[in-house]
Amino acid sequence: QVFLQRVILESLSDRQILKKFRLSREAILALYQRIRQDLEPLSGRGHYIPGLVKLLAVLYQFAKHSFQADSGEEVGISQVSFSRCLTQVVRALTSRAKEYIHFPTDRASWRKVKLDFFQVTGFPKVLGEIDCTHVALRRQFHSLNVQVGYACQPWLLTPLRNPQTPAEVQYNSAHCATRNVIERTFGVLKSRFLCLDKSGGYLLYPPLKAADIILACCILHNVALMHRAPVIRIGNIAPEEDMYPLAEDVDPCDRGPVVRANLITTHFHVRNVPLSYIITNHILCHVVLMSPLFIACMF
Repeated sequence: QVFLQRVILESLSDRQILKKFRLSREAILALYQRIRQDLEPLSGRGHYIPGLVKLLAVLYQFAKHSFQADSGEEVGISQVSFSRCLTQVVRALTSRAKEYIHFPTDRASWRKVKLDFFQVTGFPKVLGEIDCTHVALRRQFHSLNVQVGYACQPWLLTPLRNPQTPAEVQYNSAHCATRNVIERTFGVLKSRFLCLDKSGGYLLYPPLKAADIILACCILHNVALMHRAPVIRIGNIAPEEDMYPLAEDVDPCDRGPVVRANLITTHFHVRNVPLSYIITNHILCHVVLMSPLFIACMF
């Protein structure tokens, strides 16, 4: 029997590790320590697969979206072994989702979220954003985006369908620019893990397993943020469709439109236009991922 040569993390440079696995050396080792009990074999008999090798195999698959046999060969395991490792690693990650994807838990963190969002375009009191993205599961993929998705609520403000006044135009403009944060976040997520992007092919797994893989990638994305791993930019990433959701027609007595109208009256005047837009990688990547990716993964 011929055994493939196993990958050794120490033999790779930091650049090679980031390019192959999308996480830094420190991030991989820290994550491995958190999930190693779920990955290590119960015994060391035979040519067993170490837990770290299992993790690296799955990271490579998510990053490159190659065939299972190619991902296995990259780290020195067979396709059959890789298939088992994929299930094992994904289960280990998703079982710890609440550790990595959650809303802030204290007032100071919430204040920082609101401040960071405000610094984008001057939209006040934003705690998070809701948006969706497509992950193709099969060939001949077709979909139809609709613009009317949800009604304006006191806690969920939507854009105006037909802005009339300068203040309303300013509100819609700030709403659109602030919403762009989550669209860019989806772009970064798919750039890190090509298995989620059509440019990398299709996520050819049953829907439930595909959902677990998507959640696992979101967890890994937050791990990358925690360890400040840079993004490896990949060409030909399919851009997110610029679908701007318009509010549904609602009863004027509902509180949502009243809250929105009060916000426009008290905040969105010409004199309140921010002097500059402070859009940085920190704001675009760090602030958003505590909630929108969680919301996106609940479907």
